[in-house]
Amino acid sequence: MAHGTAYVCQGPHANESPFSRLFRREDPLYHSHAVSLLAGAQGPMSPPVAMAAAKPAMPAGFTFFGQFVDHDLTEFRTVRDMRALPMNPELGARQRVAPEPDVTATNGRTGQFDLDSVYGLLGHVEPALFNARGLFRLSVARRSVGNTTAARDIRRSTAFRDGRMIADPRNDENKLIVQLHILFMRLHNLVHRAKPGVHPAGSPAFAASCETVKEAYRRIVLTDYLPRLVAQSEIAPVVAALNDGHAFYTDMDRSVRAANACPAGAAPMPVEFAQAAFRLGHSQLRDGYQLNAAHGRPLFQAGGGDLRGREPIADETDVDWALFFGAAAQAAEPLDATLPAATFRLPPPAVDAPPVSLAERNIRRGADFGVCCGQTAAVALKARYPHIADPMTPTELGIGAEILGIDPSLATQTPLWFYILREAEVRHPGGTQLGEVGGLIVAETILGALHVGGVDVTPALGAAPDDTIPAAPSPATVSSMTGLLRLLGEI
Repeated sequence: MAHGTAYVCQGPHANESPFSRLFRREDPLYHSHAVSLLAGAQGPMSPPVAMAAAKPAMPAGFTFFGQFVDHDLTEFRTVRDMRALPMNPELGARQRVAPEPDVTATNGRTGQFDLDSVYGLLGHVEPALFNARGLFRLSVARRSVGNTTAARDIRRSTAFRDGRMIADPRNDENKLIVQLHILFMRLHNLVHRAKPGVHPAGSPAFAASCETVKEAYRRIVLTDYLPRLVAQSEIAPVVAALNDGHAFYTDMDRSVRAANACPAGAAPMPVEFAQAAFRLGHSQLRDGYQLNAAHGRPLFQAGGGDLRGREPIADETDVDWALFFGAAAQAAEPLDATLPAATFRLPPPAVDAPPVSLAERNIRRGADFGVCCGQTAAVALKARYPHIADPMTPTELGIGAEILGIDPSLATQTPLWFYILREAEVRHPGGTQLGEVGGLIVAETILGALHVGGVDVTPALGAAPDDTIPAAPSPATVSSMTGLLRLLGEI
């Protein structure tokens, strides 16, 4: 979709998706110049020069925890032979090829909360990530943590394909997410090391250790992360709909399984979530972060020296997690329809082709995948969840007369990603949570994926964000990021 084309037009494969759908597919034909104005550096998504009084916002670490969750649930992947497991790209070949008759598009993750981005692709443990005792192989570089030391990086060596050993290379795309990834590797090692004897990867005791880690992760998602994003007014009806078998996610799951289109051990993933709603974290990004007491880094900076990953963690990029989780953490930006200035001109190699605006890339990606507009989602959701309001008005959307003069359809067929962010800004006064449409889509997907995986989702009912630091957490009781960090001696 080059800038020179008059409309965002789709080719023959553009609306084919490895993901499923909560709502009907739509093929929007937005005017390309209007999209560029809407999502460009001088458009309505650019942060204002004079900022209004700051809305309350969640701790900054949850921006990256959301990215971690996304990588656990979704990855667009093409494979030539679906009978063969796509291999770990560090240890085998990942195929990224143009659509061909014998090439299948698939979700490269199971769509369930099983940490396959940590343990191995599609739920298959990758033995090479572990030593003979079933412990993750981490960097020999150490740092002080309380009265002990801890590894501060993944293994990086030219002996590995791509120079690093990690199940999902996307979890090394910035300095924060790779260190968040390492926290769960360390949790596994703590749990597994406590077991007497030697239990290599694949043994029953190893599988039990993995499940303990996954259960802690799911509790964090259910009771510490989801309630920060989604109000109880959306969580409660979704829990009821899932238990009654009448949720959109339930309908999608039945349809996919009836068509035998979902592999065993996997769950369907809505395109509305993967390619629109759950890109909400881009709004929460800051232009830069304080990483520890002595050092900070910009999000993006031409020439490097920023938060981009793929290089060893050093003293100046070693994260002090108290600055990201807990009551004293720096704040994420509020959920609204603005992005930080750094994201409107992504430097190479972060992007290798236009557009360079992250916002524009998101809108165009949604169009490519045939994601329905915000109004279609709102009408469909209201039919099943009558408590929600009518679709947003053109005035509430705030797109602007110049842009609508070029493409009036943006006010009535608004890209779902933009609609959800604007809804959070206009219709949710707190600034930390999604509005009704965005909240229901996120709750349906996260709770739906857990529900079909046999997880009890009722702990999400009544759960509220809690930034206190537990005194003595254990792997069996961790249910918050502060609890995990306390257990690992990080705060």
